[in-house]
Amino acid sequence: MFKKHAKLLRVCCPRDSSLLTKISQRKNHLTFMEKTALITGANRGLGLEAARLFLENGYRVVFAGRSLAALENVRRSLDPEGTKSSILELDMTSSSQIQSTPEQLEAAGIQIDVLVNNAGIFPRDGDPVDGLSLALHTNVTGAVALTLALSSHLLKALQPRVVMVSSKLGSFGRCAGSDAPLAEKSFLAYQTSKAALNMATVCLAKQFAATPLIINAISPGWCRTDMGGDDAPRSASEGAKVIFQAATLPAGSPSGTFIGEDGILPW
Repeated sequence: MFKKHAKLLRVCCPRDSSLLTKISQRKNHLTFMEKTALITGANRGLGLEAARLFLENGYRVVFAGRSLAALENVRRSLDPEGTKSSILELDMTSSSQIQSTPEQLEAAGIQIDVLVNNAGIFPRDGDPVDGLSLALHTNVTGAVALTLALSSHLLKALQPRVVMVSSKLGSFGRCAGSDAPLAEKSFLAYQTSKAALNMATVCLAKQFAATPLIINAISPGWCRTDMGGDDAPRSASEGAKVIFQAATLPAGSPSGTFIGEDGILPW
């Protein structure tokens, strides 16, 4: 969590302590260049590259993750002046941290326009049932809980967006059946959690269909990250472009879809 709101001001804007106040005053009149994205798992891999891309395109970024020290290191590397970003301690398995996030943002004067649910795990070792339980808790329950906790906050933005970072490995169309492109893949915990996240995206999109909030799942493709490994054909920066595309869809765009690097994917 933000350690203390007073400290947050120093972390976010050491050169201009009034910046968050200015954001708060203008939050109902945001231009494209003044929008803010909160990215979970932002200290490495896809989350880090997504943060870089948002900053390069004029967004302010809230780096969220479990380690404040790691978040501060990457924040300083991408925003040395500290005027375009802040950090938030957020464990996706902690209900108390998730539920307190809206209050912390509002107390700091931060209005987010985009939520990127990127944090996730890929259990490979140990008891498969334990791995499945942890993957569902982190990859699905955490993402859904954070989305719902922030929904009222997001709806104060002009064009709110939620991006669920999923995977083709959660697609029945790509994995089920002997002739499916990814038929040989079998990662019980990870694939089950991503399939569940896809359905959660569909349900949440229906729940907020009468609002401006657009919620979509994306697959960044197989990327070279700690999770994806060195043999992956795509860079993390290429995967981040799919996240940014879904986060910047114009008003009236479809909600409850599954977007990949080449367009709409089958569920």
